[in-house]
Amino acid sequence: MSLQTIILPPGPLVLVHKGWHHDSKDSADGLRQSDTGKSKRSLNDVSIPVAKPLLSKSAPKRSRGERTRPQTALGAAPGRTQDWLFVDATDPLRKRDPGVQKLVRRHVMRDYYGDPESREKAKKPRTKSPTASAVVAPRLEGDPRAMLKECLLSRNPPGSATSLYGGGLPFAMKPHFHKLMNFYIAQIARTLYPLHDTMIFNPAHKFWFPLALTDEALFRALLYVSALGLTTLPGSKASASEDSTSLTRPLFGLLSRRLNDLSKVSDATIGAISCLAMVATMHGNKEEWSMHLKGMAEMIRIKGGLSAIPESLQNKMCRADVEGALDTLSTPFLEPLIRTQPAISSILPPIEVPPPSTDFLHILAFTNLDLPLLNIFVDLSRFTETLEYAINRSEISIHPRAFDEDAVLIQYNLLHLLDYEKFGTLEACRLGALLCVKSITRATPFAPGTSSTIVSRLKLALEGAPADERLPYLDLWLLYTGGLASQGTSERAWFKYKLAELSELEPELSSWISIRNALKGCLWVESIHERPCRQLWEEVNEFRATAVG
Repeated sequence: MSLQTIILPPGPLVLVHKGWHHDSKDSADGLRQSDTGKSKRSLNDVSIPVAKPLLSKSAPKRSRGERTRPQTALGAAPGRTQDWLFVDATDPLRKRDPGVQKLVRRHVMRDYYGDPESREKAKKPRTKSPTASAVVAPRLEGDPRAMLKECLLSRNPPGSATSLYGGGLPFAMKPHFHKLMNFYIAQIARTLYPLHDTMIFNPAHKFWFPLALTDEALFRALLYVSALGLTTLPGSKASASEDSTSLTRPLFGLLSRRLNDLSKVSDATIGAISCLAMVATMHGNKEEWSMHLKGMAEMIRIKGGLSAIPESLQNKMCRADVEGALDTLSTPFLEPLIRTQPAISSILPPIEVPPPSTDFLHILAFTNLDLPLLNIFVDLSRFTETLEYAINRSEISIHPRAFDEDAVLIQYNLLHLLDYEKFGTLEACRLGALLCVKSITRATPFAPGTSSTIVSRLKLALEGAPADERLPYLDLWLLYTGGLASQGTSERAWFKYKLAELSELEPELSSWISIRNALKGCLWVESIHERPCRQLWEEVNEFRATAVG
């Protein structure tokens, strides 16, 4: 028997099934052919074969025992069966036909009154079922490994049901790209902005990823960052060398072709190079970071300066510049970020704008900081206190551009104060301020070895400065700031020793409550600093107990 087909017209189609067998007068393919052999329908009609043909009246009869049960309609009451057939009711004249209207009405009423369970169910008020995220959230809360796994193993990676699944992009997609895209959106974007939940939007979501979908170089650069991030997951079996080779080889080839003529380099190409610069910073490769930034600076100069770059990319490029300069204690290559937003403290009502801490101002006044460094510390104090205020109030959101401008400009100004002596209190304060900004702007600021250069310089500065130049509270803040950043370095033991010594000299700074209150009077964001500071305090206590024993 030939396959049954259904003809779909170009316009809307309403298909209604009825409960009797197919008319045997129709031809085997379901079309009434004219004398010329052409269908009466338009040539644009499409034939869709049905896998199981309907039984016709002309089919041979079977005995009672041989008869099979007709197919059960979806939603029909148990025990009631219907053979599937469809009636085209979209034709203007056909849908007004009394027979068709009676057929549809009788079919609907038969299903409704013949199924008491469905009728009772329809009378009950509908309740909104919990979403998948609402069910998963309590389980994932407080478990970062489970959160990362849930993001990574999402059943619907970005683009799986859209044109991203295989078409609509100016470059070819590969199956493993979807996993990397999913991880970038779910995790890397939050890594770039750790205070994501307090911001109006995430630039990685709103600007950078959509732009990457229009440019292969930037797209591959983002996937490269995502592949490296996957290798850092606990228990991950991903190999950095496997993914990086498959991604960087075509990326570098594409960039080398584009860089033959710097005058024609696009903004997305510069954005891709900024991704490579940030990767070099993550791996502590100063030479590679310097090479990328020199190239970026030249491209931006040819385009007419940073103001010629779209605002949505300016902060990305400036962050790649100052973050690498901070980790290597070198001068930034790019010009300072142009301020387009007021400082984040302007989001607060004037009567509620928190003034810089009185205790902290007292500490700074006693230390005799020069005016440029004092002004930077006041800005940094206002920056941290505003963040603390906004994090604890859900109705307040921070513009990410304002956040980047504050953080980048503070780091830029600190990195240009190079006239201080390497062994002194002013240099120690400058380095402590840089580490403080790093702890706020990066998701893993205390990762082992990422701050080895600046931590060693801070240790030398504190050793070369007389202790009587500083108040104990300033020493406490500098030692805790350096101690947090010293994970994975040989200086870690020295910072713990100095903190233990300070607690012996200042008994009021021996308990965690007193230390926490003292640190809150300086530069403090509780959600960022409390847990690692508490952990360091416990290590110092263990060190003291071991030394006494």
